[in-house]
Amino acid sequence: MLLTNFVAPRVATTGYPALLFALFMLFRQWERAKWGTWAVVGTEIALTAGQWALFLSTVEGNREAAAMYLPFPLVLLVVLLLNRPTCQPEVADD
Repeated sequence: MLLTNFVAPRVATTGYPALLFALFMLFRQWERAKWGTWAVVGTEIALTAGQWALFLSTVEGNREAAAMYLPFPLVLLVVLLLNRPTCQPEVADD
């Protein structure tokens, strides 16, 4: 779902609700940590403020600027890659 934002040319940010599944998966992983609640709240505040600031600074008439389409999917991809669970093979005891 996340990579489709990089493949097809976008005409609006209406595809962003599909990214919520990846974001909620990340939030669930963070909630298991001691600092998880604060990370989720901080991320929500940063996403809301950041997206609105970018929109207000780049809006052209009544259309979104192309700069709106890339930052959120790109940042989400990087954060997901950095927070992916490490898969270590189990070693059988002899």
